[in-house]
Amino acid sequence: MTRFNVTLAHSIKSRLLTSVTLALTLLATLACTTTEPVTPRYTSSLVSVREPGFEFLPGESYNWLGEIEVLADTGHSIKESTIKHLRDTLERDLTASGHPKVSSGADYLLAATIIVGNSVSESELIERYDISPSLMQQADYEAGTLVLRVINPASLRTEWRAAMELFTDPNETDAERIAKVDKAIDAFIRQLGH
Repeated sequence: MTRFNVTLAHSIKSRLLTSVTLALTLLATLACTTTEPVTPRYTSSLVSVREPGFEFLPGESYNWLGEIEVLADTGHSIKESTIKHLRDTLERDLTASGHPKVSSGADYLLAATIIVGNSVSESELIERYDISPSLMQQADYEAGTLVLRVINPASLRTEWRAAMELFTDPNETDAERIAKVDKAIDAFIRQLGH
């Protein structure tokens, strides 16, 4: 090989290595993201079940089956302002989704329960609301859980139920709790619409 070919080969090899190194660095940068650590104890996911064929279609109305109920032992509570915000946000978002609240003749009834303190079973909630057993999947709800259900007013059978552990961080501020409620209501509404 001539001196010119050796120099050319070395130059091409050097540029190729630089390009590969740059590409690998770029790829590594794109693949790595920094996220805040999460504390599993305070993260939640929404779990829902529905009767086969149930759809809560736009235009279908609702009313409440009583007030939002808080099941708490003596050492736990939820502020009234949080409960009011939860109800107001849920009503606002349902209305925005095309579900009017009516005072009588509702297509469906809503029931909401916040469990703080001791865990509660689904069968205990059915007895408490005096509704018919349905949605055969049984559940035990841990402390801090919000349970929302859509009930057929004629049969008093639950058509859809969802639960999310929401009130689990005893150190969160009011603003943090309200932000968490807003995100949870959004998740409930999206899941109910599917």
